[in-house]
Amino acid sequence: MVSDDMASNSSSSFSYPYPATLNITNFVSLKLNQTNFLLWKTQIMGLIESQDMAALLDGSLPTPSRSIETDDGETINNPKFAEWRKSDRLLRGWITGTLSEETLGLVVGLDMAAEVWQALNDTFTGNTQEHEFALEQKLHHESFVTTMMKPPRPTYYELISQLKSHEIIRSLNTSPSLETNPHQAFTAQRQGSRGGRGRGFARGGRSSVPFTSKRDIPQQLVALSLVEKQDDAWYPDTGATSHMTSDLGKLSIATSYDGPEKVMVGNGASIDISHSGSIVLKVDDKQIVLDNVLVVPDIKKNLISISQLTTDNPFNVEFSDIGFQIRDRRTGEVIATGKRVDDLYVLESSEKAKAFFSTRFRVVTRSVWHSRLGHPQVSVVQYLDNKKLIHCSNKQSPSHICSSCQMGKACRLSFLSLSDFSTTPFEITHCDLWGPSPVNSIQRFHFYVIFIDECTRFTWFFPLKHKSDFTTCFIKFHKFITIQFERPIKNFQSDGGGEFDKGEFQSYLSHHGIHHQLSCPRTFEQNGLAERKHCNITKLGLTMMLHASVPKRFWVEAFSTAVWLINRLPSKVLNMKSPFEKLFHKTPDYSSLRVFGSLCFPYLRDPSKTKLDPKSLPCVFLGYSHQYKGYRCFCPTTNKVYISRHVVFDEDVFPFQKPGSLYNISSTNLDAAVFTDWFPSLTHSSHSSTSSEEQMNPLVSAATIFHAPNHVVETSPAQHHSASRTFQFYRSKV
Repeated sequence: MVSDDMASNSSSSFSYPYPATLNITNFVSLKLNQTNFLLWKTQIMGLIESQDMAALLDGSLPTPSRSIETDDGETINNPKFAEWRKSDRLLRGWITGTLSEETLGLVVGLDMAAEVWQALNDTFTGNTQEHEFALEQKLHHESFVTTMMKPPRPTYYELISQLKSHEIIRSLNTSPSLETNPHQAFTAQRQGSRGGRGRGFARGGRSSVPFTSKRDIPQQLVALSLVEKQDDAWYPDTGATSHMTSDLGKLSIATSYDGPEKVMVGNGASIDISHSGSIVLKVDDKQIVLDNVLVVPDIKKNLISISQLTTDNPFNVEFSDIGFQIRDRRTGEVIATGKRVDDLYVLESSEKAKAFFSTRFRVVTRSVWHSRLGHPQVSVVQYLDNKKLIHCSNKQSPSHICSSCQMGKACRLSFLSLSDFSTTPFEITHCDLWGPSPVNSIQRFHFYVIFIDECTRFTWFFPLKHKSDFTTCFIKFHKFITIQFERPIKNFQSDGGGEFDKGEFQSYLSHHGIHHQLSCPRTFEQNGLAERKHCNITKLGLTMMLHASVPKRFWVEAFSTAVWLINRLPSKVLNMKSPFEKLFHKTPDYSSLRVFGSLCFPYLRDPSKTKLDPKSLPCVFLGYSHQYKGYRCFCPTTNKVYISRHVVFDEDVFPFQKPGSLYNISSTNLDAAVFTDWFPSLTHSSHSSTSSEEQMNPLVSAATIFHAPNHVVETSPAQHHSASRTFQFYRSKV
């Protein structure tokens, strides 16, 4: 017995969370540094709370003791501590795995996740005097840097110029047109080989506004433009050398820009270019494609370079005092129109602003897009990337495997189709057992077993009453193959069923040097040849039974006939040859085939009968005999199976399609009048007494039907003589 402490710990139903391995980068894309603690904390807490692990950080889940003491005074390890430590180590790994190198040094030596979390909170959000002192020193440093970077005091003439500029700015502030003209502060010129000018400047770069200095009003307009709200309209610019926008989300095709060129504004300052790409503008029912569009994050207006537009497209642009038109140069058709608004020309576009796109999103790897799109197949992401509907960076490893997909969508791997198989008969013999059947057969069989030669695909069918009969059946089959074909069975393929794992069967295989090949557990596809053969047999057998309305108790006869036919049907696997032809090297005889379950009249005349007895009875055709070269005909009135070569068939009539009450096959003494529809002359008196010689081949012995070598059917000498004389055309080795 253990102590109360141990009992309380052991009986607790609480279990420490330990989620499956996650790809942390799918949830926490930021690395913690000195400037992004709040953003990082938002991401990491979302992950922690989703996995029910926040209690490990806030102290609401106490740490269990390392050891506990039993009632006998023995100290043992606490299993709850090991469970807690496993969850805590995982959480600490999540946190430290998302830290940058500069912040990782803050948590070196800390053992628990709560200690790591507290250290990070104290560093970035603590209200300590040290933190206040550090912030104050940082502010002093920035103030010093700002002071040192200030320009020198202006001269007298510069001061006069700035005062005049101030007066002009005050007058502009009272004008309503100022808010709509900040765009004039920008140039559309990139530093490089191209020469150009900005909108609002005369040729040569001079301002069209009569200012006394290039440093006064353009600088103020730049400041106004940088705080202007985002405008989704497009403005044609005759002085711009490239199309420009600040919204990366507008680009349908985008690539990162790493070149040295920048956009120059009127005061000589340069603005960075982040991306370049293409945009499709929708104007009514037409589209205008803008290529080589520059993404300039600090610009607040979307510019259409007239020179680039007319160079890349067969367009002419016509301006007037009220607006402008873009026409097709060849046909004169109007492609788009625009209007003049407060000294600016604005394109009338039907495309609305895409507010759900971020103007600051970054080009990410293919794995991130895989997560964004809901973990589709890799080919789907590749297709979208190839169609330029998404843009993926080239940093993706081609061997990347998504662990979430493996855990959430795991399935069985496909099996390779083997184009080559054994070329020698009985080199590999496949076997499988089917059953139990939901309906007992007439002979009380519950199972059947099939043996398939991989080379010829010939199939042998044996019904079984019990699974335990399999070993005896295989021994007889092995002796039959060895004697009849003079070939040994080298390999035996089966599943891991219990009937194949018995000591007697395994000893027999070992004694005869037969190698036993087993399929993996719950992997029936590795025994696919036998499984597919089962499917083929049952489908064909049930189809024949339904076609002739044969009762379910005759499933053994139907399945046996199905195997007989399958062995004689051409197969694509064998290059349109039949298994019979592959095994015996001769074409099977199809002229003797008849419709299963059809009406038949076997010749039953016996010399001992009187001349007034009927020479035949209406029967049902139930297949072919494997031991005799004749047809198996079942008579419901006598409940016997007659085997005869002399049989007349009516293949359009099926006796079992009559009501089931007419054929009580469980009785052995039935009235022959039930068959008056096919044989009106039959009467009950004609069959009231039946000689012992007529009761040939009753349907009670399995060996009679399925060629067991140790049983011979009892028949009269006259019948033997008739069989030897009339079965000459059937002489074939089957």
